[in-house]
Amino acid sequence: MKFKNIVYIQGQISKIYQLFYNIKNWPSVLPHVKAVEMISDDGINQHLIMDVSSGGKIEKLETYRNCKENEKISFHQPFPPHPLKIHKGEWQFFVEQQRVKVIAEHNIEVKFPSLLNAVFSWVAWNFFIKKNSMATLTTIKNTIERDKP
Repeated sequence: MKFKNIVYIQGQISKIYQLFYNIKNWPSVLPHVKAVEMISDDGINQHLIMDVSSGGKIEKLETYRNCKENEKISFHQPFPPHPLKIHKGEWQFFVEQQRVKVIAEHNIEVKFPSLLNAVFSWVAWNFFIKKNSMATLTTIKNTIERDKP
């Protein structure tokens, strides 16, 4: 199932993109990100392990990201936390009327029979993933807009 969050940010697309791209800095910016170990980063593809607080515990999330400057950052987790079978998505960046529209899209699937998949995907989104997704978007929005001259 796909889920989306959208936020509009007053600021330059390059600065906004860089906050999403520079994931090594996330522990100092995003409260739910506790640590990031960058395994590789060639400027386009990133491979990392991130410690994220979710549901009262710390999850170690291996993540691969593909970055297209000022346009989008796609990600997937080869071994998402239980009960997820699939967790992938992207952030897309668009300039609209002197502000930047950021779309966060998450595609998740749980490890349950197909009949229950929609229900449990909805639960996983609404009680775990959505909170961190919105925290990322709003924190970056507030950081950019607070730092504007």
